[in-house]
Amino acid sequence: RRARSCRLRARSRPLPVLRPNARARLPFDTPNRLILWGRLYLPWDLIAAPVIEWRDGFPWSPLTEDRSYLDEPMSQRFPTYSQADLSITKGFFLAGRPLRLGIQFQNITGNFNPRDVIASSASGRFGDFLNAQGTRIRFRSSARF
Repeated sequence: RRARSCRLRARSRPLPVLRPNARARLPFDTPNRLILWGRLYLPWDLIAAPVIEWRDGFPWSPLTEDRSYLDEPMSQRFPTYSQADLSITKGFFLAGRPLRLGIQFQNITGNFNPRDVIASSASGRFGDFLNAQGTRIRFRSSARF
């Protein structure tokens, strides 16, 4: 009786995902990428630091309901990624120590840059891209000791 209950419990566990050997792109593959950045030293001890990035989307794999590959591994790509950021800081002295305070604007243009995809073909939303960050504003500070 004990052996039978162990066998029943073993059958209720999902089978591991074992895929055949295959060659594919790495999940961070970006064959075309352009990054521009710089620092502009402005009057009144202001520093503006723009960053512009454009690249191909990362690859992803469409999956079936049992999590096997629907197509070739890493055969699809996320949409093209493009983002512009700007950081502006101002220098101060506090108790004789240099201090920089500022503000950072991320994704100024508000582009849709998704970070997730619904990869299961069993889903009604198969292929939908999700989790894009909109425009964000952050405060920055740095101190030297």
